[in-house]
Amino acid sequence: MSKLVTNDDATKKIIDDLYRGVLLDMVCAEECGELIQAISKYVRKPSKETKTNLIEEMADVTICINALMVKYDIPSDEVQSVIEYKNKRNLKRMAKRN
Repeated sequence: MSKLVTNDDATKKIIDDLYRGVLLDMVCAEECGELIQAISKYVRKPSKETKTNLIEEMADVTICINALMVKYDIPSDEVQSVIEYKNKRNLKRMAKRN
């Protein structure tokens, strides 16, 4: 997986400017809610339109995650490490079911 975010001063300034006066955490929570709705709509009625909306909401949530990583100074390699750990754990769980 490619590096999701650059945590340099220029990136921090862009994020600060973009979310000035708005609580980033709440924006991210709202975006997650919109992703949940997009998933529900796509599952109920798969179409080109609902898939496009799903992709857009996935992108919005990814952007928010990147912004939160910058805000809280969380390196992307740390997140990637946890993703890899959890993926391996989930694969082991699935193997036990079979």
